[in-house]
Parts: sequence; C-alpha cells; structure tokens
Amino acid sequence: MTQPAIDKNLADWYHKATPKHRKHGRAWYQAAHRFARGLSRATGLDFPRVVGVIAALSPRCAWSENVTAALTLVRTGRLPKGTPVLPRNVIKAREILAGKPPLSVLKGSKVLAFYDNILSPKTSQCVTIDIHAARAAYNKTTLTKAEESRVFRVQGNIELQQAYKRTAKRLNLRPHKLQAIIWLAVRDSLRKPKDPQLHLFYKEVSEDV
Repeated sequence: MTQPAIDKNLADWYHKATPKHRKHGRAWYQAAHRFARGLSRATGLDFPRVVGVIAALSPRCAWSENVTAALTLVRTGRLPKGTPVLPRNVIKAREILAGKPPLSVLKGSKVLAFYDNILSPKTSQCVTIDIHAARAAYNKTTLTKAEESRVFRVQGNIELQQAYKRTAKRLNLRPHKLQAIIWLAVRDSLRKPKDPQLHLFYKEVSEDV
C-alpha cells in the first residue's frame, strides 16, 4: 500500500472516531502514566521500573489484563490465574523487578514505544504500533500473515510510526494521542465483547481531561 493511501486511511479513522474516542484517546497515556505513578508510590518501586513491568507484560494482552497482571506481579511476585501473559514476557518483567534497567530488557519497537509513551506522555515522540494501529493504517479488519509480520519488523514498524506522525502533524495532534484515538475507534468497531473494566478506565481518563 502506498504512503498517501496509508495516511488517508489514518485520517479517515480519526474523522470516524466519536467525540468520546477523541476525548479519551487524548488522555489515554496520561491516565496510564498516573496509574503507574500510583503503583510506584504504593510499592516503593521506582517509576521507570513499574512502567517497564507494564510494558513487558503488554504483548497480546487487553489493557485490563495488562493492568491486573502488573498489579499482581508487583505486589505479590505472582501472576493472577488465567493470565494471557506470554511466559517469556513474565521472565522479562521479573528481570526488571530484580533490578535490570528496563531498556536493557525490553525488546521490539511496539513494546519500547509503549514504555516511552507511558513513561513520558508529555514529551514522547514514539508511536505504539500494534495490531489495531496496523488495521487502521491498512484499513483492514484482518491482516494477512505477510502484513502482520511486516508490522512487527523494525522497518515496517518505523514506516507506520512515520505515517502516524505525518497524519498527527496535519491534524495538530501529538502522534501518540492520534494513535490512542484511532486505537479506541478500531477496537470498538470490531464489536468484541466489552472489556468489563473498560468503563472504569474511561472514568479514570475523564478525570485527566
């Protein structure tokens, strides 16, 4: 797909987003930042370490599952039963808790961007490119294996980050805010069963606006 076509898809998704998506998307990473700050204060762990744990556990997890896993691991050293967190990512989170610098443990463009977005939402220039972000870019509900593979390779991920940055600039938004707005719009368009904790997160986000 051409660069102009991807940029148009992203702009179209932004314009399809509801006022609720836009409001919550603009505040999404700030709310996640506040959550991590609160967990840091409650446990005595330094803030970057807490964000590192959240980012390490995030692949293939819904946000509520990510939050629950991070809370439980940081507080008890264990994970909740039935967690969808991948075993290799649990190892990474434990390494961070044991004292390794998060940036020496975290791998992959998506996870590193997610870490940076939550750590520094007011200054971050990174864009978290996950499946929803890619679906919007390609304007497809289901990606082919080749497309999905490309998204998670460095060059493909960088290309989509640049597309979000170009589109965000045209819309006068920070790139990660555009990504969050579009992520919410795509997620809701798929009509998956509602996340039982999503309304609680929306409430928290609303307090940041």
